[in-house]
Amino acid sequence: MDFLSKVNASINNNWDWQVTVSFYVAIGYLVSLLSLFIIFPILGIESSTGKNLIITLYFTVISIARSYILRRYFNKKQTK
Repeated sequence: MDFLSKVNASINNNWDWQVTVSFYVAIGYLVSLLSLFIIFPILGIESSTGKNLIITLYFTVISIARSYILRRYFNKKQTK
């Protein structure tokens, strides 16, 4: 395999990975948001749609940051 083929394969794999991760995050966000609309009334917690969106966004950002930090940590650990 020549150099350009390797570069193109890497770009395609990276693009596929980014699309996959974005899809997983979007689906996770929607599932989490819907779960708030189900669980809050069961627990007697009153919340607006806007608050539910903010809560879900907050936990989504925390989850993305956690995944990024752990992935970097273990990738660095494996290369040693």
